Amino acid sequence: MGRNLLVRCGASVLCGPDGLVVTFPNGYSVNCSMTMIQSGSQMMLSADTSPTAEGQWADIYWGLLEPANRQNNGIQSLCNQWRPWVQMLHPYAPPADPLHVTLPYDRDDNEIYQQAFYQHLEGTQWDISSSCILLGKGGVAGVVELTAEQLEWYEMSEEAIPHVTLAVHAKHQAKNLGPMSKHLMALTDWVWT
Repeated sequence: MGRNLLVRCGASVLCGPDGLVVTFPNGYSVNCSMTMIQSGSQMMLSADTSPTAEGQWADIYWGLLEPANRQNNGIQSLCNQWRPWVQMLHPYAPPADPLHVTLPYDRDDNEIYQQAFYQHLEGTQWDISSSCILLGKGGVAGVVELTAEQLEWYEMSEEAIPHVTLAVHAKHQAKNLGPMSKHLMALTDWVWT
C-alpha cells in the first residue's frame, strides 16, 4: 500500500535508522526494513522538489522524555492505567515517535536555534511533570509543566502549549494535539477527575 493510503487508514509511517515501521490504529506494528523482509522491491522516496512542494518541510526539535522505570513511573504509565477506558471512547493508536515535548516546529531553517540545540540539548533526556491528561477527538495528550530552563527552548506558544502526545486518533495527526491541548485548557466548563 502507498504511504498516502496507509495514512488515510489511520496508520503512522515512521522512517528511522532501523528502517520503516508502520503502526496501525489498533497498535499492530510492522517493521518493513530490508533485514526483516526478503523482498527486493522496496524503494527509497526522495523529497518532492516540485515548485508546489515549497514550505512543506520543517525541522522539528524535541525535548526527549526520560523513559519510565521503577523509580520513575512517568506519564506513559499513567496513560496505560487509563487505556481501557480511553479505548472505549475512541480507537486511539500509540504515537509513532518516542515520548517528547515538541519545542519549535521550524519551517524557516533557523540556524541559530539549530546550532544552540545541537550544542546544548541533542541527546539529552528531559524529566518533566504533567498536570493532567487531555482526551479529545484528535488524541490523548499530557499537559506538561516545563522548568524555567526548559521553557527557554519552547517556541510554540502561539499555536500550542507544552504537551506530550500519548495517543493519536486514526483520522488525526500528532501535530494536531498541540492546538487541541491549548483549546481544551482554555475551556472553563470542564471539571477535574
